[in-house]
Amino acid sequence: MRRRRRVDLRGRGWNCFVLACSVLITAPHSVLAANLPDARVLNVERFLKAVLLHAPGATDAPVLDFSSWSNRDLSILRLDERVLVQLMRDPRLSSFQLSNQEINDCSSCQASQPPQGPPIQTSQRIRYSAEQLHRLQVLACAAGGILRDQACMALKASLEIDGDLTRLAALVSAANERGEDHYVVRRGALLHADAAMLTAGSLLPERKKVRSPHQYDDSGRVGTSG
Repeated sequence: MRRRRRVDLRGRGWNCFVLACSVLITAPHSVLAANLPDARVLNVERFLKAVLLHAPGATDAPVLDFSSWSNRDLSILRLDERVLVQLMRDPRLSSFQLSNQEINDCSSCQASQPPQGPPIQTSQRIRYSAEQLHRLQVLACAAGGILRDQACMALKASLEIDGDLTRLAALVSAANERGEDHYVVRRGALLHADAAMLTAGSLLPERKKVRSPHQYDDSGRVGTSG
């Protein structure tokens, strides 16, 4: 009798497992997607890690990956970069205004919207969900090298980033102490430029050791190659 009861319990457990799997498989895509990381904010994080790992002037893995991004993703990233810079100055911000010129630079962001007349507003508000905003604030703490800032400590930013972003924060902090501001902005511009040259065919994948006339160390400082 005991053996039969044990078999019955196992059968019930298996049935419950199958039922749970069927619920996940048949669940609406929107429900499952809600548990996935936000692609837009993930792209900002991917960009920051590429800034960290890319050697300016080289055709390395970070720039090869970055050069493969779609025009739409790059356009949206440019908006988010501007917001990120504002958050690097003050991680407590929750409202962001960009000029119409900056919005228009994102040519594919609103491609699905019907044509409209000339904008009357001189600026527009960029909106994020609460989850997006929190993650952007955390990323800004790392990108600004201000993990020990009171606002970043309140966000517990140091606990929400991985080793790459922790390393980036340390490099930026060291650069700030030397008076070399805008580390991520400068390195980001170099990444964009190298990716554009690669896309245009000015750099070839097999030329992995090609470097610019200047050499860059981890601090982002420039030294002329001898």
